[in-house]
Amino acid sequence: MIKVRLLTRHMTGWIAEFSGDEVKKIQEYCLKEDEEIRYFFGGPNEEELVQEEVNENFDMYSYYGSSSPMEYSYPILEDCEIIIEQNGKEKNISIDDVTIQEDKISVEEWKENNKGKDTIAYSFGYKSDEILEMEFEFDVEEFDASKLTLSVEYNEFFPNKYIIDLQYDDMDGDWEDVDDFEGEYYDTEYFESK
Repeated sequence: MIKVRLLTRHMTGWIAEFSGDEVKKIQEYCLKEDEEIRYFFGGPNEEELVQEEVNENFDMYSYYGSSSPMEYSYPILEDCEIIIEQNGKEKNISIDDVTIQEDKISVEEWKENNKGKDTIAYSFGYKSDEILEMEFEFDVEEFDASKLTLSVEYNEFFPNKYIIDLQYDDMDGDWEDVDDFEGEYYDTEYFESK
């Protein structure tokens, strides 16, 4: 039996997307307030503003339209520490020694899908203040780093690559839920389709 532990910060994120008349309302508001449209929505503090000025049904955690939010909290790939525990002994493994399968969600593809729709989007979210740990167990005799695969998503709407799955020799890791964590919101990013 081996244990694979990931020690890293976690992050989560959402995308607030607006099209058509909603964009016109935002533009009118920004013109009236002499504010750049990229600063209209800065995350949770602006939910009531959007409800008042754009759409009374706006819910910032479920209003992502055609874009791709992060649906859960995920460990961040950067500065991730991997520790293997076997027979009561621990050993650090380099990210360079494991297999990385990367999937990319492109802003250009989102722009192409929204061409001519005058769509804008704001991505926002938070990352943990502390290093969090996830543990996976595999019933194998000897550990081989090359058989450990991290599935990584690079979503250009968000600031970090994050790990969405872990396998050892084609065996799926038991992906445990991460409890709510203390964190800080990272800077909101602005995107437009045209």
